[in-house]
Amino acid sequence: MRNTLGLMNEFDQFFESAFAPSRAYIDRTVDRAEFIPRVDVEETDDAFLVRVDLPGVKREDVKVDVNGRTLSITGERKSERDSVEGGFRRYERVSGRFSRQFMMPETIDMAKLEANMEDGVLHVALPKAEAKKPRTIEIGSGKGGFFSRLVGPTRAEQ
Repeated sequence: MRNTLGLMNEFDQFFESAFAPSRAYIDRTVDRAEFIPRVDVEETDDAFLVRVDLPGVKREDVKVDVNGRTLSITGERKSERDSVEGGFRRYERVSGRFSRQFMMPETIDMAKLEANMEDGVLHVALPKAEAKKPRTIEIGSGKGGFFSRLVGPTRAEQ
């Protein structure tokens, strides 16, 4: 039969391992982790709205680029770790470079894109272009027009 003290020690070890992972385990998981900001994208009648959670990231450490129809959000969350000797420390917040990319629809008005950052959230507005109005194309004779220059004179013109 086990003594009470031995049983209590087993319970202590179980709860320590279940609720307080070892320092080696924490170091391995955090070192391999990367900072990937969470993003919400919402469509309204007038625009697409992108919200990016960037806690602890300064505005000057974020870059928003557009290349063709690709929206790129890149930056870096810098580490705040001190190199003070002694004492227990536990670091779980991930730092480092991040990059997110999104394909924008063709309906975006590229001249009206906007971005701002407030309270650790980057807001990017992608306004939709005005709908193009339908138009009627006049039917011409074809003589001397773009089509005849492109393919040459028709039989009627020869």
